[in-house]
Amino acid sequence: MKQKYNVTITEELQKVIEVEASCRNEAIALARINYFNGDPILSADDFTGETKFTIQRERQYAKPPPYRWRRTSDNEADISF
Repeated sequence: MKQKYNVTITEELQKVIEVEASCRNEAIALARINYFNGDPILSADDFTGETKFTIQRERQYAKPPPYRWRRTSDNEADISF
């Protein structure tokens, strides 16, 4: 029997940009700020050629065992498997 799977396709884009900064950490921070503000915009021309196909396994949970619940007194209960 055939099953359905969710497959994630990821393409990698890469671009080198020049950033003026006083240190590496500041350069990364400025590049990140600019990126999330839309500059630079990565396009199909920046495709690295790397494409990944991944699939997540669906977790198979076993059916819980049957159990019996019974009241032993007004304020107590007993569960047996």
